[in-house]
Amino acid sequence: MRIGVVCSVNNEIEFLLDEMEHLTEEKIADFLFYKGEIKGKKIVLAYLYNREKKNIQVLAEMLIQEFQVQHLIGVGFSGAIAYSLSPLAVVIGEKYKIENSEATFSADEKLVQIFKKVYPSSEIGCIYTKEQFLTDIEEKRKIWELGAIAVDMESAFLAEIACNYQIPFISVRIITDFANDTAVKTFQNYENLAAEKSVDILIEGLKSRYY
Repeated sequence: MRIGVVCSVNNEIEFLLDEMEHLTEEKIADFLFYKGEIKGKKIVLAYLYNREKKNIQVLAEMLIQEFQVQHLIGVGFSGAIAYSLSPLAVVIGEKYKIENSEATFSADEKLVQIFKKVYPSSEIGCIYTKEQFLTDIEEKRKIWELGAIAVDMESAFLAEIACNYQIPFISVRIITDFANDTAVKTFQNYENLAAEKSVDILIEGLKSRYY
């Protein structure tokens, strides 16, 4: 099985590259992919240098079409929508919503169970995806009313492509900010710790017999 992993920040890429064996690089158009193995599992790693929906979905399609990944995993950061969440909390996306869309996409149930077992104190819920960093408290309230517990700039865009291709998908996010007017500063304070935690959880998940 070949697993596609999409990272939202460069720190995660650097930590994962340190863990990869038999590493090779391949560039297609403007996208750089890293192929190798982590804990004996075949991985194709990609970094989202541009978080526009179109670019994210093109990247996901390349992983599926060009590299024939059979599972797709998104890792990265989120802002807290649920008031119970604080920086470095772990969110496992069970459902995904896209800004200004009524569509809802689902994670693979087995993958949700696997990553919940890896990190039992994680919160399972809906991740809301928009193309801009969220810093507005009123918009945060509206997203909460839609049933989301966290917000990011990638997960639901990836989930939509995985759904179209019937590829099992999950996104595991680390909270780095409160999605309000302090978001940028809080994100900067937690970025490195969150990247390390994200990678550790991913690697533990890859050890599952499911793979």
